[in-house]
Amino acid sequence: MFKIISHTADVGIDVSGSSLEALFVEAAHGWKQCVIEDSLTKAVEERKVKLSAASLEDLMVQWLNELNFFLTVRHWILHDVIEAKISLENSGCELNFLINGETADYKVHEICMEIKSVTYHQLQIQKMGNGYKARVIFDI
Repeated sequence: MFKIISHTADVGIDVSGSSLEALFVEAAHGWKQCVIEDSLTKAVEERKVKLSAASLEDLMVQWLNELNFFLTVRHWILHDVIEAKISLENSGCELNFLINGETADYKVHEICMEIKSVTYHQLQIQKMGNGYKARVIFDI
């Protein structure tokens, strides 16, 4: 589950998930909702995303910036996450996701908000009872 929040000159999301994988998937859905709102997407093509970072917060920033890169540079929009695996190790953490999506068609995929970058401002990932929660702020 995600909720879009307003922030001074920026926008953000509060995200929760039953696992780290679910948290990162929901963050992707929140990012997508901010960018294209209700524009429909299709699962035309699959891509693998493999990222590593020193912390979960670093991994979240890399993950959402990767999705933003796909859209702004490669003109490819996420539809959904098919497989999600996050590994935690002493030296950091690793994300291995299989995602699907399609080439952005700006007649269909109306860009509602251009996100310049995912920020570390107020970023925190917390273990809460049955799952995890996070707050992510986007620079627009």
